[in-house]
Amino acid sequence: MPCRAGEGRAGGVGEHSTVRLVHLSDVHLGFRGFPRSERGWNLRERDLAGAFHRALQEIARLTPDLVLVTGDLFDRSDPPSTALLTASRGFTGLRSRLPGTPILIIAGERDSPRNPSDPGPLAVLDSLPGIEVAVGAPRSVRFRGTGLHALLVPHRATAVPPFPELKADPVARWNVLLIRGEPGTGDPAVRIRTEEWGYVAIGGSHAGGSWGPRVRRAGSLERPGWNPWREATDEKGFLSFDLERGVGEFHPIPVRPVVDLAPVRVDAEVPEAGGRRLKELVEGIPGGIEGKVVRLRLRGDLLTPGEGVPDGLLLAIQLRAAYAEFHLTQEGERGELVSSGAWTPEGLLFPRGASREPREILLKGGVILLTSSSEGIRRRLTESLRNCAADGASGATLPFAGIRLSPDVPSDPVLRALWGGEADPVRLLRAVLEPRSFEGPREEEDMGKARAGESGKLEGAEASLQGVRADYVEASGDLEAQTMEWARDRQEADSRLDVYRERARELAGRLRELRKDGPAGRCPTCDRSLGEGFSRLLATLEEEWEGVVQDGQWWKRRREQLDLKPDEIREMERTVLRLQLRLTETSEQVERLRERERAFSPVEAEYRPMPDRGAPPTERAPEDLERLPGVRPLLRKAGGFLQRITQGRVSGILPRGTQLRIVDSTGGERPPERGESAALHFALHLALWKGTGSEEARVNGIFLSQLQATGTDEFALPALELLAELAPSGSSAPVLFLVPPSLPARMPECARFTLDWSPDARGRVRLQRTEGGLPGLILDGTVG
Repeated sequence: MPCRAGEGRAGGVGEHSTVRLVHLSDVHLGFRGFPRSERGWNLRERDLAGAFHRALQEIARLTPDLVLVTGDLFDRSDPPSTALLTASRGFTGLRSRLPGTPILIIAGERDSPRNPSDPGPLAVLDSLPGIEVAVGAPRSVRFRGTGLHALLVPHRATAVPPFPELKADPVARWNVLLIRGEPGTGDPAVRIRTEEWGYVAIGGSHAGGSWGPRVRRAGSLERPGWNPWREATDEKGFLSFDLERGVGEFHPIPVRPVVDLAPVRVDAEVPEAGGRRLKELVEGIPGGIEGKVVRLRLRGDLLTPGEGVPDGLLLAIQLRAAYAEFHLTQEGERGELVSSGAWTPEGLLFPRGASREPREILLKGGVILLTSSSEGIRRRLTESLRNCAADGASGATLPFAGIRLSPDVPSDPVLRALWGGEADPVRLLRAVLEPRSFEGPREEEDMGKARAGESGKLEGAEASLQGVRADYVEASGDLEAQTMEWARDRQEADSRLDVYRERARELAGRLRELRKDGPAGRCPTCDRSLGEGFSRLLATLEEEWEGVVQDGQWWKRRREQLDLKPDEIREMERTVLRLQLRLTETSEQVERLRERERAFSPVEAEYRPMPDRGAPPTERAPEDLERLPGVRPLLRKAGGFLQRITQGRVSGILPRGTQLRIVDSTGGERPPERGESAALHFALHLALWKGTGSEEARVNGIFLSQLQATGTDEFALPALELLAELAPSGSSAPVLFLVPPSLPARMPECARFTLDWSPDARGRVRLQRTEGGLPGLILDGTVG
């Protein structure tokens, strides 16, 4: 029964000399990504549910005394019914197999309800016997007869200071802490005295880790999100831990394979050659690409994959793979710009209390979400910030609540366009690309020295590439051979087990008939009455049946052993992945050096004189849109962003006269639809901000507003994840992202904080600031 407020009911965990627990985290049931379904389910939602069920099956086999789930069991605070059903059925089934094993769960950033008074989806599980859940405040759970005490600290308890004091029970034999956060970071941060705890279970990151003998992070069970390739080399599973011995073990769970291929050089002039190279690479993947999540890198001057590879091959790859993303780059093309520090927004000013005195919010690096439940307020936010940039003003007073925004907007028109994003994507392109300039010619002597140096570097890199490629091919071949041998062993075990099961059923049937008829039964050979031979025949069949059952049990255990991937194969897979990453990096290095060598060639080098910076930019005719300097690399980068945001529905962007058109996943060219148009504008603005190599168009922040009016989170969710990758909290560039009001609660860990201008019941606009990200955790070995 429940104890005092904030405490859980005692029970479960029987009398043991020790306690064995399992720790899993970040299951993200209900996550839906990529536009493919299987048996009526979104493919990725089904993958995550499958990983959850496989984990529970393995947990039931381990028979632990306690199960810990450290947050984000669900991907959102209002999960689909399929996710709720998966969780409730899974835990109910586990409890039926392990009736004495309690399950402790804390809420994470994703599945904490938006309204503190809302119990949230975890309340459904809290009502089930043997399951304890903490959603808002910390909660202690004590178990009678074992001296075990667990403190459950959900995300909301550590979202903002003051943080709760994490106290262990001094009279308990074992103290276990469940919490979410990032160890070793944060100011302010939650302090944990690790010597007081028998086990500290940390959730929050999808990567596992250890910060001491008894401080562990389990990582996620699968690879949720729209960029699973970030975790391609991470093994997925859960942890078990023995509190008495202080020994833990990682238990891997088989999940859908994720493959990130080395770049393939392609040429729009000869797509067949690029197709052959891509086909050879794909066919060389151990086990093929069937059912895998694949990223293919095409290197060349392309705007869409279909320009460098035959459409038939692209379609075949998309049909065979569970999902295929095509990443386009060009030799020698720079990645992201480093912020120059030339401009930094100083802060946001807004009134505080009745005194109307302003209070400043510093815009540190990372993603800052702006939102409001009022569409009119969101529209005014956009107009005010864009007008502030367009006018080069020092600030803008919003037409509600007397709130003043004061970013220090640059006076340069290119940087102003990058800040506000313009209202039209084509105007944005022209504003940024037309003023660009190029360097003048180099001295011939310097060119010769540079050419010789680049040639030597290229030779060394090519030799290194050849060696890495040979190692990769050899390791891949060994892995494939070992995997096939493991598959053959499993197949043999299956066949033998089926034979023994069939023989056991046959003998059991004969024994039933023999016992039923007794000595009066007929002999199956001569059809005479058994008489005195009944006892001998019965003993013979019973002995044979016992032998068949014994042998069948051995093959059953053998088959269960073969269900788990052998350690040797897992180590070989890690080796292949490491070599694949080295192959990718070395290939990119060789391509960059080749491009630089071509750039130093006096035949291929082209230079333009530096234009007069005082002269106004020359207006281009509308039909010259595709001939704007730097437009192809810019659209290539924007097309990659757009492919991620639309989850593969769009594969590229093409300039057509005065318009921009998109290429869909089938290779068809068409104008963008309404939601796609907003996503295109967003991707283009983001690509211009990140840059394509120019030293001039640098800006230390950006305001993005294109996706707030689409009426759906479909594109805004992967866009927010992409922004968190491009502008993490530790970066120097603040990214102001105006979003629909439902978005901040869906992925709060991706933003530094959220500013919400929503009117209350009386229509008064109140600014509410909500912190995002994971709380920092300071792990102390002694009392500080």
